[in-house]
Amino acid sequence: MNDFREGNIIFELNVMSPDQIHQEFVFEAYGYSEESKKKFGLAEWVNNAKATNLKALEITPSYGSSLSAVFENYTMVEGTSLA
Repeated sequence: MNDFREGNIIFELNVMSPDQIHQEFVFEAYGYSEESKKKFGLAEWVNNAKATNLKALEITPSYGSSLSAVFENYTMVEGTSLA
């Protein structure tokens, strides 16, 4: 998550399967170091993500903030909460 704050306007919300995830997304979501980036194998990561049924979420809100996450399950809930 990068500078994501209450009140940001969400421009885009993408839920992705492992096949749709690109290398830079994985680096952002996991916060890989430069050394880890050099050793990273996207094809192997995608195969592991498929085997464990992972999905990804990318939110692009206003003010230059962003959110990149990898997850297994989700539930859509209607409504909003400002708690």
